[in-house]
Amino acid sequence: MPDLPLVVSAPLAASLNGPAATRLERVGISEISVVAPSFVQGIGIVAVIVMLATAVLLWARIRPGRRRFPRASLLGALLAVVLTQVLVVGAVSARANAHLGFVRTIGDVLAQVRGSGSFAGGPAVLSLPEEPTSIPTSQPSPMPADAAAFTPIKGGSDYTGFSKATVTGRRSGVTQEVWAWTPRGYSPNDGRTYPVLMMLHGDPGSPDGVTTALKAASAMQAAIDSGKMPPAILVMPNLSADSRQTAMPDCADVVGHAQVGTWVQDDIPAVVRASFPNVSPDRSGWAIGGVSSGAFCATWTAIMRSDAFGYVVAMSGFDVPFTGAMSTNRELKSANTLSTLLRTRAHQRLRMWQMAAKDDTGTADLRRDLPSAVPSTDTLEMVTPQTGGHSATLWRQTFPTALSWWGEQLKSPVAADAPLSEPTAEEPSSARQTHGLSGGESATGAGDGADTGAWGSFREVFTGIRGIGVIILMCIVALALSVAAIAPWRGGGFPGPLRRLRGLGGLLPGRARSAEADEPVETAEANELAEAESVDKPAEAAAETAAEPRGARESRASLEAPEDAEGSAPVASPDPGRLKKARALLRGARPVGARLVVLALACVAGTLAIALVSNRIGGFFPTWSIAIQDLALALA
Repeated sequence: MPDLPLVVSAPLAASLNGPAATRLERVGISEISVVAPSFVQGIGIVAVIVMLATAVLLWARIRPGRRRFPRASLLGALLAVVLTQVLVVGAVSARANAHLGFVRTIGDVLAQVRGSGSFAGGPAVLSLPEEPTSIPTSQPSPMPADAAAFTPIKGGSDYTGFSKATVTGRRSGVTQEVWAWTPRGYSPNDGRTYPVLMMLHGDPGSPDGVTTALKAASAMQAAIDSGKMPPAILVMPNLSADSRQTAMPDCADVVGHAQVGTWVQDDIPAVVRASFPNVSPDRSGWAIGGVSSGAFCATWTAIMRSDAFGYVVAMSGFDVPFTGAMSTNRELKSANTLSTLLRTRAHQRLRMWQMAAKDDTGTADLRRDLPSAVPSTDTLEMVTPQTGGHSATLWRQTFPTALSWWGEQLKSPVAADAPLSEPTAEEPSSARQTHGLSGGESATGAGDGADTGAWGSFREVFTGIRGIGVIILMCIVALALSVAAIAPWRGGGFPGPLRRLRGLGGLLPGRARSAEADEPVETAEANELAEAESVDKPAEAAAETAAEPRGARESRASLEAPEDAEGSAPVASPDPGRLKKARALLRGARPVGARLVVLALACVAGTLAIALVSNRIGGFFPTWSIAIQDLALALA
């Protein structure tokens, strides 16, 4: 067997834990939670307050009839609008993140931003498990020191049956949370043997995010209650061991980095066996799975450590590593590609279930190359829905199918001491007859009736969620609404501009030319402006009234309220001064409300534009319906 360049010697990269990170840790900013209800609600409240204040500022800058502040205030108004939009985007992102669990602290956010620099000093050095030459006789016995105190998690039906513990791995030195789910009625002394499914989160992600995205608690219990799988334990370790692992997660041990490989392969099984003494003692009852990058890591780990895991449950994974140390150069990528490892690395028999939607571009290499690489000793069930993208909606819909598949495998478990595969650089001739292919149905109920040809391409560009035309249009809408929120409105609100537009066609009578602006102004609008100025300039108003002809004054006086007419009998009525103040308040509230509506629409359009750009780059949601389902769940 030819030697594979699995390890590349090179200088270690500069750490992210530099002076800036040290300063953050000193003041504790990096440890501030971004998923805490107080943080999520706080940023939402701040966004609403700033939006209201900005609407008042925009109205006060140019009031109807006169200019309140100089043109220099335009810069302040522009900055206020930008700040409002940033806060609204932040509030929506915080709400979604709190549900999906992508990042948990400000330090995690900074690590994601700095992710590209994790290996800037050169390719990393991987420390990999030795290739087996014989079948292990048995698994190491659990040590009492590995036991952890798991405490129940409170938070609603999504967390029923879940408990968690903060664990320090005795072999890896990693300190992180481990989540565990036990079925209804579980007892460590009930005389049963429980299989274990270990699920790995994606990048970025957390056990919390996988729990809610998969509806894991209800899916596991439903599969058990229906008899599709035996009572089992679900385990989810947190893989974000440090800032570099959070930014560029690894499956393997990287020299100089957190030993995540040892954490997953050795520490977690030892902790589970010591804390839950009635779990399966060997690989015949252990499965490892994951979503997205966690799916890649699960398959990679099973191949590397087939002595610990006999089954793989992978959802929306990929064949070639795209993150972490394995992705830092072509040599490491090639050596750690899953289809290559299946052929070239000796391992015990594996049973694999892989799900990859056909409209998920990131999984194209997996769908194409993995089936033909499966050796005769292994089996593969490849499920390829027509639609679903790279979304939590698809994972949630297909997770019960994965559990049913695993339950079927456990009826005739994989052997604990199965023979090793024979490595070969050639594609096995029997590969296509030893793995089962299934799927082809849409997880969302849609068929394979996508539009083709020029019309289909046109529709995708201008109506599809990833279409560049939709993105450009939404950016234009966001910009136009932002400009509209800042620009002066002479009518004080929506009615004025609308009446002027209709008046251009001569639809409304009684229009006159404004002497100052030389543009059509409706009589009612002119009266409104005159009344607004009369409140601020009583002396000028009195002079104008005195200059009116007597008949005009009497005619106008006859239209005033009865309490203002001379000689009228006193009646119980509100104070005229209060009525004027109320009318003035209403006149001021209307344009402020109009500005607020336009500003809110601008924030919504801006948020949607950013989301569309992110989705096009990341390739998460292929259709509007899937995106709406995911976002509705995240923002509920």
